[in-house]
Amino acid sequence: MCLNAEPWHVIDKSLYGLPGIAFGGYVGGLLAAELDCDTKVDFHAPTPLKTQLEIRRGHGRVDVFAADVLVATARPHRSDLEPPRLPDWDEACRAVDEYLQKAPITHPDCFGCGPDRRSDSGLRIFTGLTEPGDLVAAAWQPPADFGGRRGEHLPLEFVWSALVCPGAWARRRIVQSDRRALTAYLAAAITRPVRVDEPHVVIGWLQSASGRKSLVGSAIVNKHQEVCAIAEALWVERSLSQASPGHDLTAANHVDDSSLTTERNPR
Repeated sequence: MCLNAEPWHVIDKSLYGLPGIAFGGYVGGLLAAELDCDTKVDFHAPTPLKTQLEIRRGHGRVDVFAADVLVATARPHRSDLEPPRLPDWDEACRAVDEYLQKAPITHPDCFGCGPDRRSDSGLRIFTGLTEPGDLVAAAWQPPADFGGRRGEHLPLEFVWSALVCPGAWARRRIVQSDRRALTAYLAAAITRPVRVDEPHVVIGWLQSASGRKSLVGSAIVNKHQEVCAIAEALWVERSLSQASPGHDLTAANHVDDSSLTTERNPR
């Protein structure tokens, strides 16, 4: 055990996007619950499944370790991020059809967006390209298997999980990059409850891209077109061998806006 660390969670073997790696949004949501505020999580290395994780608190942050390797750090975070626009339910339904018919789905068993998952084992958020091509969107009703009865609040770890794949698909479909990428950081703000088995629209958009880096946004919007949760993530194209423990993903966290090749979407 790391000095001054205490036992934390063991991530279930089913909670993955890429095989063998814990789903980043799930880990982020558990960390946000520890801080009890809007949070930014830096991922230093992939978090393993079926492994006893440990946390160390102090100096306004929470660190997560796996076998003495630092895998993630969480800190309080404030954001003024806003969605570029809010698609309606019909547009989001059309985007779901686009995803299922045209998206290059390479991980059909992904916890967040895999169509091979049942509603009791995955979130099944199918964010397809909207007709203008400016963002990805999905019509989504959070499964009762993850939050209880209709209208109850979806737990924080699943709200964070729902914010991951929309940004990933924005990177893949708008930048048109099929290279493997990992999340360097995920920062999320929760403004309203996400309610189980009620209609929501989930969106993802590209903020900027430069070389191997893509800065994306994502949001969950309720039936009243109110933003319930919003997130920003930095995705970095890397091989899994480069992202093994000991290789710090957060070296790419500092984005130089002057070098960006794609303009930020208007807010």
